[in-house]
Amino acid sequence: MLIPKSQYENCQKKINAFNERIQKLQENPKVKEYIELIKQLETEQYESNRWYKIMKFEEYSSCNHILVHTKEETVSSSKGDFLRTYCGCIKCGLDQSINNHICDTSNLTDEKKIQYEFLKRQDFRITGIDTEVNCSIALARNLYQIIIKENKDITDETLVELFKIAYENMKNKVKQEDVKQMIKQK
Repeated sequence: MLIPKSQYENCQKKINAFNERIQKLQENPKVKEYIELIKQLETEQYESNRWYKIMKFEEYSSCNHILVHTKEETVSSSKGDFLRTYCGCIKCGLDQSINNHICDTSNLTDEKKIQYEFLKRQDFRITGIDTEVNCSIALARNLYQIIIKENKDITDETLVELFKIAYENMKNKVKQEDVKQMIKQK
């Protein structure tokens, strides 16, 4: 029992020494200014994060979603197996596959945590125009950006048509590249 007590006392001495040094440093005007600036910075960062979250919630709420299928998985239930499809919006980036993190959100980015919280409030439902395209949200958003850059004032319906064409063209080009590679290897 003496070893833990002596270790504890040793730690307490070190803590007291650190606190004394910190108090002496805080008497310096430059250090006081630094500490005050750090407090102000933390406050502004907190406010910025809070406003960003509100801004994203408004963006997700007001978006007329155009959806791609980002993930499919087979789910077993007492009534048998069924296919669950997760969707993501090519316009705002909201991705329903975040639903996989219901138990543990610690490994999510801040952006994904905001999406998770928003979707949780919506019972993980997203409604909108379904493109019926299966691809990653990143690829879908890249194609969307290209289309919008060239066609700023198009309707969602036209956007969906152009998106499907661009996606199919891209898939066909990839297939052609694969065939060329196979021919070269032979």
